[in-house]
Amino acid sequence: MFLRIFYSKKGKFVFMGHLDTIFHIEKILRRMEIDFVKGRGYKRKIKFSTSPPLKTGFSSDCEFIDLETEKEYSPDYINSEVLKAFPEEMKPVKVVISKEKIKSQPKEFVFEKEGRIFK
Repeated sequence: MFLRIFYSKKGKFVFMGHLDTIFHIEKILRRMEIDFVKGRGYKRKIKFSTSPPLKTGFSSDCEFIDLETEKEYSPDYINSEVLKAFPEEMKPVKVVISKEKIKSQPKEFVFEKEGRIFK
């Protein structure tokens, strides 16, 4: 079972770099009570891919995470786990569930983003 979780990035997460955002996503995914596919290395991290990096200081309404689960779950259960685990500043917008691998977005995919300049 494959998932694509769309989320918005606002609030304090606007000022985090891409690697820090990935670190927080991994913590969020570990909080969920869903068995995701993990790597075979020593640390056995959850395998996932994310949308292209967003510049620091930009908010977005259309970031996404692609994952695969080890077993089948009901859509209601997945949605409830996603809503419980994500913080308010990374609010989930939509969850797409598929039995086949979800095709990746093209590199030219346009994200809704907004930059802020502070003085």
